[in-house]
Amino acid sequence: MQVEKKTGWVKSEDTWYYFDQNGVAKTGWLQENGKWYYIGAGRMAVGLTYLDGNRYYFDNNGVMLANQWVQKSKDWLYVNKDGVVQTGWLQWNGAWYYLA
Repeated sequence: MQVEKKTGWVKSEDTWYYFDQNGVAKTGWLQENGKWYYIGAGRMAVGLTYLDGNRYYFDNNGVMLANQWVQKSKDWLYVNKDGVVQTGWLQWNGAWYYLA
């Protein structure tokens, strides 16, 4: 009996996993179709995620957001070009904002 290896994105219950061409679960950063994902402990990151001393925000599909404002509950976050949640002073469209 031959067992088929799973490759690519696989959903199990409510969690997404990514398996490489050898069927091994991927961890760390993954770029696919120009979009960035992060897979920690084998599962796809979603929402506000702390990595290497920085905060990142991933949408419900696991895509890292960049260069945009994100509303989280009643708060607003700004995610810079590298996908890092901005803190401190930010000048945007001619106005200054202080982000904690």
